Amino acid sequence: AAFSFGLYAQKVITGKWKFTTGLNYLYQSNIIKTGSRVDSMANYNYDVNKNIAADYYYKAGSTASYKNKFHLIEMPFLFQYKPLRKSSLYIEAGLSLAYLVNSNALVYNSNSSAYFTDREVFNKMLLSFNSGAGIHVGQKTKLPFCIGFNFNYGVVSVTKKTVGKQHLVNSILYLRIPFKK
Repeated sequence: AAFSFGLYAQKVITGKWKFTTGLNYLYQSNIIKTGSRVDSMANYNYDVNKNIAADYYYKAGSTASYKNKFHLIEMPFLFQYKPLRKSSLYIEAGLSLAYLVNSNALVYNSNSSAYFTDREVFNKMLLSFNSGAGIHVGQKTKLPFCIGFNFNYGVVSVTKKTVGKQHLVNSILYLRIPFKK
């Protein structure tokens, strides 16, 4: 599951091109299968010079479901292209810079066959590629808006290299309502 809300600013470059940026809160989650939770302290090596002490961990297995949650603040930099001047359809693409505010996500440790979580294993600054398409609705009315679809792929792994690569991916249907000047 994923959802996002925020504020956007848009600048017309030419008749067919617009630049869009803003500030969003982005929530992403996924569900993984694990074994049972063990409420016992454990130490994990995830780097040559770094140990993680976890208050609890999950055994490997498939008897339980765990929901990984990611909370991000995101700033997209999108270019929007309108292929036909009289059409309401547009396509857009660009990059997003995000800051990982918080996550409870589990990371697998192959040496101990266990899942654990710790803030130290996550990259805080993330870069992703965005692409999508949409349609302008009611542009000459008092309440114009856009509806569309956006695909987002995390170019930078959300976990540090020593833990293994994990990339955030989501698809979102969106509704944009502009504020009047």
